[in-house]
Amino acid sequence: MLFPKNFKYKKIHHKNWTKVLNFSCAIKIGTFAIKTLKFIRVESKQIQLLSRSISRIVGKSSKFWIYIFPNNTITKKSEKSRMGKGSGNVSCWFYPLLPGDSLIELEFINTKLALKILNICNNLLASKFKLVNLQKIDK
Repeated sequence: MLFPKNFKYKKIHHKNWTKVLNFSCAIKIGTFAIKTLKFIRVESKQIQLLSRSISRIVGKSSKFWIYIFPNNTITKKSEKSRMGKGSGNVSCWFYPLLPGDSLIELEFINTKLALKILNICNNLLASKFKLVNLQKIDK
């Protein structure tokens, strides 16, 4: 499971992530990027599943980069506990993906494999994503 090594506070006050808009879709390294169209919370287990499934498809011939890392927590109290007495234990770590953020970048890959990876992202994360090509941005 992915989580940060060092953190000052485990249980943080959560802010409303849906109000913040961040359009950072600039492709940094690769030729293709997968961009989000909706707000979602991606948990650490989902990130690991995504990287495993992409590495199976891509193989050693091409490269991919995942730019997200879970740095926020979700706390959950046990069922039998009563109300009050603070927030519960940390149940999972997540990363808030805002509309327009790039999730994955791909390099040395053809369009068919990129569309297949886009389909996997849509199925695993249950949200809407868009494939962005570096050549279309330059023109």
